[in-house]
Amino acid sequence: SPDGAHIATASRDKSARIWSTRVDADVATLSGHEDAIYSLARSPDGERAVTVSADTTARVWDLDSGELLATLRGHERAIKTAEFSPDGARVVTGSRDQTARIWDAHTGELLHTLAGHEGRLYTTAFSPDGARVATASGDDTARLWDARTGRHLTTLHLHENRIYALRYSPDGALIATASGDGTARVWDANTGEPIAALRGHEAPLYCVDFSPDGGRVATAGRDRSVRVWDAATGESLATLRGHEDIIFAVAFSPDGARVATASEDKTARIWDANTGALVATLRGHASGLIDLAYDPLGELLATASTDNTARVWDAATGEQLALLSGHSGELTALAFAPDGSSVTTTSLDSSAMVWDPRTGARLVELRDRVGLRQADGSIRWPTPPRELTRIACQRLARLGGDDPEVAELCAPLLPGGT
Repeated sequence: SPDGAHIATASRDKSARIWSTRVDADVATLSGHEDAIYSLARSPDGERAVTVSADTTARVWDLDSGELLATLRGHERAIKTAEFSPDGARVVTGSRDQTARIWDAHTGELLHTLAGHEGRLYTTAFSPDGARVATASGDDTARLWDARTGRHLTTLHLHENRIYALRYSPDGALIATASGDGTARVWDANTGEPIAALRGHEAPLYCVDFSPDGGRVATAGRDRSVRVWDAATGESLATLRGHEDIIFAVAFSPDGARVATASEDKTARIWDANTGALVATLRGHASGLIDLAYDPLGELLATASTDNTARVWDAATGEQLALLSGHSGELTALAFAPDGSSVTTTSLDSSAMVWDPRTGARLVELRDRVGLRQADGSIRWPTPPRELTRIACQRLARLGGDDPEVAELCAPLLPGGT
């Protein structure tokens, strides 16, 4: 580095590392993911996030400091999905290795391996009470598991193609699935018995969401339409048309009055959930949209795009409020904090970032970071630049020399300096 405080090295082991030039400094390199990040979830208290990657690991991060808290290792192929339990104590992950795994979110210990699917997993979900886990797979089935023991409870097996999306209703009584067979289905979450078949789409479905009261289901996918259904009867309540390409995400507003959609046609749209009327079209992204989310109050809507950016919009008017620009690869997912104070994004550039949704300021970047190990074994995180410079100056003092520029820089940082 220009001030001599660091040396950076790049290796065939797929990492870059930053080192202190001080001889006796024990510097910890906290490495991040080594491949694309596919998804993330935030803990219920908003203080942590779990990211999952093609590098076969999941990682748990402190969102205040960016510190890596735990690395979850055990999957044999790329991990596609993850979720915290409602109490934040556990994480469930789903992988292309055809298994889901439940982990201790604090220690990273593997608690249970959920094996039985015969295809890659596309989504996983804890029940609202944390007692069960649901998994959806490319083998055309969803499965329900006891989250405490890992025991398989029942299989949902009426779909005729892979299941891309799955959601619990807010009260945990129902599960909705969306499939490549062009149908969605609603199931009893306790028994696994089918309740309603949602038929009407003409192509694979990629996303599904329950209304906040659990009475309606919204579905969307390749046929470019959105449909709202009665969750109990399967009756079609509204069909929303206007997108010009595949729809990858759908979400009810927190009050249930509106539905938002994100599409490959470079737009997001906001609809009246009761009448199907188009309320606003959100334009500005230069490429397709892959994900969206409302903030908890329903005032903001965030969208993530393959143009490497996320954007935050006024959910009532559709006005753009902030551009979240900093990733060097396509975005893959985003999530608001439970209090709406920040939004986290993940990207194919192997990083995750935390932003202020109203100003667009980047708050934390979750990638390789450097901390100094203290005498008691703890890591000072992150190390202030002034401290790193002081360490470099101590090293240079031992080497001797009379460089006036170095003397001027280091004098205030060494013993006896002012």
